[in-house]
Amino acid sequence: MFDQTFALADIPRLLTLIFLEGVLSVDNALAIALIVRGLPEALRQKALFIGLSSAVILRAFGVLSAAYLIQLYWVQILGGAYLLYLSLSHVLTRRKEQKQDFRGGGDFGQLSFLLSSQTLLLQSIRS
Repeated sequence: MFDQTFALADIPRLLTLIFLEGVLSVDNALAIALIVRGLPEALRQKALFIGLSSAVILRAFGVLSAAYLIQLYWVQILGGAYLLYLSLSHVLTRRKEQKQDFRGGGDFGQLSFLLSSQTLLLQSIRS
C-alpha cells in the first residue's frame, strides 16, 4: 500500500487532492462554527477544538481505510456492480416516468454521457 513512487506526472493528481482536502476542511470548519455559535464562550473554544480535531482524525482514518479497501478485488467488483445498478435504475425509472423515445436528441445525449461516464468509472476502478 505504501510502496508507491512519485513522478512528475503525479503532480496534477496531488494538487487536485490538496485542493479537495482544502475545500472539505473549509466546509467542516464552517459547519462546526455554525454549530457551536450558540454555545457560551467558554464552551465554544473547547467544542471547536474537539470538532476540528475529530474531523481531521476521521478524515485520516477514512483515507487510510479507502486506500486499503480499494486494493481488494471483491470491493472493486462490488463498487462497479453498485455503479451499474445506480445508473441503470436511474435510466430505467426516468424512462418509465417520461415515456419518451430518444428521437428528441436531448435524452439520448444525456444517456450517452451517463453510459460513457460509467464506462470511464469502471475502467478507472480496474486500472
